[in-house]
Amino acid sequence: MAKQAAPINVHDFRTPIPAPAAPRRPVPPVGDRLDTAVRSAIADLAMITSPDQVSLRKVDDQLLSALAWTAATGDTCRIDSAATAVRTARGRLAEADVAGATGALRTALDGLSHPH
Repeated sequence: MAKQAAPINVHDFRTPIPAPAAPRRPVPPVGDRLDTAVRSAIADLAMITSPDQVSLRKVDDQLLSALAWTAATGDTCRIDSAATAVRTARGRLAEADVAGATGALRTALDGLSHPH
């Protein structure tokens, strides 16, 4: 009786080659997007001579987007006072109170400079 050899699968003996590690991106500072949006909103509000709904809505949308990003990244708890001030500014914008919104946004900048 002749012995039969089992077929060898050469793929079973290959050493897996690890994939190259993806370069690490630097982590942006806490509240970075909110800070950018607040600074932009203050500049936009300074340019408004007579508040109209379209201009105020544009600023409000910008702030809302930044708040959503901040919440999605989990930064809201670290910059709670700034996020609260931005929400206050949005309320002032809804009332067409440009001076009140600008004041609240300046308060937000203070909160962003000192995250928890």
